[in-house]
Parts: sequence; structure tokens; C-alpha cells
Amino acid sequence: MKTKYLQLFTCLFFTVRFLYAAQNEEMLSKITDNQFESAAKISLINALDSVIFDLGKASHVGSSFSFPISISSDDTINALDFSFKYDHSILSYDSITDLTNYMQPLAFYNPNDSTVRFTSNSFQRYANDTALVMVHFTLLSGQLAASDLYSLKGYLNGIFCTATLTTLITTGTHSNQKASAGYTVYPNPATNELTISNIDLHEMEEVQLLNAYGQIVESSVIAAPCTTFKLNTSNDASGVYSLRFRSQNAYPPCKIILTK
Repeated sequence: MKTKYLQLFTCLFFTVRFLYAAQNEEMLSKITDNQFESAAKISLINALDSVIFDLGKASHVGSSFSFPISISSDDTINALDFSFKYDHSILSYDSITDLTNYMQPLAFYNPNDSTVRFTSNSFQRYANDTALVMVHFTLLSGQLAASDLYSLKGYLNGIFCTATLTTLITTGTHSNQKASAGYTVYPNPATNELTISNIDLHEMEEVQLLNAYGQIVESSVIAAPCTTFKLNTSNDASGVYSLRFRSQNAYPPCKIILTK
């Protein structure tokens, strides 16, 4: 009798062990498959995916020079990193501004290796073929060439990818400008409204606000005579803009930063 019970107990014991092992094996198999799937997805980021340094959409206002950076990828991107060097005799690094409302960015310039670095991540998917950040410089000379930016590197989801530098639209110092602006714009940075004062508006026809792509986003016709007027910017997104005057006085444009 004891032998029979012992055999039954042994049979049940190994049956339970077998079922437990089989269950663990199935769970491990599922975890491994998920890991392989994630690894395969990450490995899809390759030379066809790119961080775009878009000099073709650069904005040049006075001595301020800015250009947007975007990405081109058919994958889900939740992290963007890049770095570059520049000609210090032509440019002086200013800052990098976030044009999104979901990114967690960090930008810094390392004087030890003369490199600008940017890192960011987000739980939200990064927009494709859309300006994500704006890089700002002070232009020290009257002419900039694409070769003044070099050692470009880009990473998407932490994986090295292509860094693309688009064609530069020739830049130079603006001609036929007054020695000083001759007017006041405030506040700057602004949120919902700009006030422009201390300018002779008798000859002015129109004031325009242009985005980083050179598109007119706000326009106002000024009736003379006038010394102060306000421009509504409540419908415009955060970013860097250019305030342009369409008048015979050829007043120089002014860089405007909007923060929401």
C-alpha cells in the first residue's frame, strides 16, 4: 500500500514539475519573442532614416542666423540626438529652441571639443518632416557657406543614422538698412501681442511677421500718421519669427521670439 502511494505521489510530483516547467518555457518563449520583435524594430533605423539640418529653410535677420532641424523616418521615433561643429570665425553659437510641446530636450556646447550637442526624448511620437528645433547663431561675417557646418552626426532612438545638410540659400548682410533699428519692439519674447513704437509710420504701408520658413503668418496695413501700433500674435505658435517692414524707409527686420 505504501509503495502504491509513493508511486502515485512521485507521479503527481513529476507531473506538476513538468507542467510548471512547460509554463515557464512558454512564458520565456513569449518574452524572448517580444525582445526579438523590439530588437528587429529598432534595427530598422538605418542610413535611409535621417536627421535633417535644413539650411534651405534658414532665417537670416540682421546678424542673427537660425535654421530648423527635422527628421525623416518611416519608423516610430521617440528620441532624437545630434551633434555638429562649426567655423568659429564665421558663426557664434547662441542656443537651440524646442518647437514642439512634447519633447524633453537638452542642448549644450562643449568648448573642449568645440561641438554642439543635443539630446531629447518623448513618450509621444516625433513628428516627421516637421521642424522640431531651431538652432540659433550670431553671424560674424557677411557670408555663410554650407561647409561652415561640419562633423554632423544624427541618432534616432539612440541608433546612428544619416545626417543630411540641405542646400543653403545664400546669406549676407542686409543692404540699404539704417545704422540702427530706429524703433522699439516689445515684449520680446512675446506671447499674444507685439507693440511697435518710436518709428515714423508716415511712409509705412505694411508690417509682416514671417515664420522660420519665410511664410507670412501675420500682416497689418498701417494708416498714416501713426507712431505706435500693436500686432496680434495670439494665433501663432512658439518659435522664431522675423518682423519685416514694407516701407520706403527700408527699416531693418527684427528677430521675434514667441513663447506660448
